[in-house]
Amino acid sequence: MRKSFLVVGLLFGLAAIPAAQNVCAVVKLEIQQEATLEREGFDAHLLVSNDLPDQPMTAFKVQIFFKDADGNPADSNFFVKIATLTGTNAIDGSGVIQSSSAANVHWLIIPSSGTGGSSPAGLRYGVRAVISGLSNGAPQNVTTFDAFITVHPQPLIKLEYALPYEVFSDEPLTDALEPIEPFPLAVRVTNIGHGTAKNFQIDSAQPKIVENKQGLLIDFKLLGTVVGGQTIPNTLKIPFGDVAPNGVSQASWIMTTSLSGRFIEFNSTFTHAADLGGQMTSLLQGVTTYTLIKDMQVDLTGRDAVPDFLVNQSMDRGTMQALLDEGGTPPAELILESDQPLPLTVTDIPAVIAGSLGGTSASLTLSYGAAVGANVWVRASVPFPYNGRTVQVAGARRADGKVLGARNVWISKHFRKSDHNVLYRLNVVDLTSSATSYDVQFSSAGLDAAPGGVKDLAAITAPSGGALSLSWAAPGEDGYTGHILGGRYLIEYEVVASTPFAPTSAQVNFATSTDPGNSQFYALDGLIGNVTTYLRLWT
Repeated sequence: MRKSFLVVGLLFGLAAIPAAQNVCAVVKLEIQQEATLEREGFDAHLLVSNDLPDQPMTAFKVQIFFKDADGNPADSNFFVKIATLTGTNAIDGSGVIQSSSAANVHWLIIPSSGTGGSSPAGLRYGVRAVISGLSNGAPQNVTTFDAFITVHPQPLIKLEYALPYEVFSDEPLTDALEPIEPFPLAVRVTNIGHGTAKNFQIDSAQPKIVENKQGLLIDFKLLGTVVGGQTIPNTLKIPFGDVAPNGVSQASWIMTTSLSGRFIEFNSTFTHAADLGGQMTSLLQGVTTYTLIKDMQVDLTGRDAVPDFLVNQSMDRGTMQALLDEGGTPPAELILESDQPLPLTVTDIPAVIAGSLGGTSASLTLSYGAAVGANVWVRASVPFPYNGRTVQVAGARRADGKVLGARNVWISKHFRKSDHNVLYRLNVVDLTSSATSYDVQFSSAGLDAAPGGVKDLAAITAPSGGALSLSWAAPGEDGYTGHILGGRYLIEYEVVASTPFAPTSAQVNFATSTDPGNSQFYALDGLIGNVTTYLRLWT
């Protein structure tokens, strides 16, 4: 069994602490993991007898040498470790074999990566032992005949991790208690060697906070795993099984945080069990980390049904927040497939949407906002002017009739700390054809939520009299979130306090398109001077 030890390093940044609005809390955490697989090794056995009845053998020493099929030295290709040693205290030149007894030595021999070549038949090596010592004061030197071993091709594992930039739970900057939203810590295993990686698995510990200078009350947990598209709760071990040469396997851990925030740094390092050869015999080639955009599905004929990973590989996490605050999104660049060793390149393009949601309308048309050829993987994305919390995607059909997989059309979101607004985007990922537009359907249940009521209507008397300057903060399309597109304000004013107010009696009716929280103004004139005016405003 071969072991490698992995450390996934995470730097988690939160919005400004409410008690100190200019301080951004940062928590550093680590996830320790152990990767294991079964690999080829050899047991070498040597028995040396001292038949003298009254004289020990001293200065006992044994050296192991290797040669390849052409007779060239191959010692650097093998790690040799004493497994068991009986009948003597050492074999380094200081050993002693007592009279009428024998030294019994077993070595564990582990070949380094590449020693087995690329042919399934493997490569043959000769192994011999050179034995020396003093017997009755006289030097003794013996070289054994060659024993032959066949080293088969070795696997070589490449690991890739993917993690979202922004994750969601209770938001420290808001009064409401937001729900915890689990997210994936994805891992991809690719065998770029020439031998099978047998019984490969990764066992993970729970995340551990290693630095928390602000003493933030926050918790991170791994809840289970997703293997082969199936959720396995209450276990942190991912059994990938046998990974064939040029084979790949993907899985993920289900992770949560108790507070919303961003993973502003993400890295992974690895070391090897020194008692099994360390770096010399390592079958782990390296570790790469990505920003996970979305788990999606390559919906081509012959592909499996296991989720794939849409990722960004080039954008520094430290620059993502500014882009998201401006309403943008990190570009999608690669698809890591669950059953293909080479990633697919993705072209990230803007999109435009037409139509409106509400009433009997439950669909929008999304069209490419840039020219792109056929048979190109694209992610098309556009700002979504509705409340993505309540409006849910029900499906999408391309103009040529293709129905997109449920994972390949989604609404993404970003919490902007500066104004506490949630920005939504509508996204489609697809292999292009001659058709460049999609009919995106939405669940009617989330469509017609009422806008929130105005809470801060203020009126200032104009110096000339007979007029009022009104001001208020805009609510949202759904409650107090979501861009208001083509909305209306109704204002009714009366001078008799007992007059019943009703929208049908409003004297002012005007359209608006605005973001929640924006300041709104209206100059109301033609009023009767020197009397109390009663107002009501509807959205």
